Amino acid sequence: MKLLLKIMILFLFTSCSFNSSSSFWTEKNEKKISFKNKLNKILLKSNDIMSMTFDEYKIYLDDYNKKSDYPNINK
Repeated sequence: MKLLLKIMILFLFTSCSFNSSSSFWTEKNEKKISFKNKLNKILLKSNDIMSMTFDEYKIYLDDYNKKSDYPNINK
């Protein structure tokens, strides 16, 4: 039984991939980077809110709400 458990644990650890260039690890990271780039462009436009599109304004408001000091009332 102990031998079987050791073999299963060994198999589990050898099958895990810690390669940082694999698509599993970088998929979310790419989304975050693209979102940050989009957000930076929107923040540059934030001086003139009337020039923003509706989607840009929505992203701008979501980011503003995340940074605000108001308590979360959805809890």
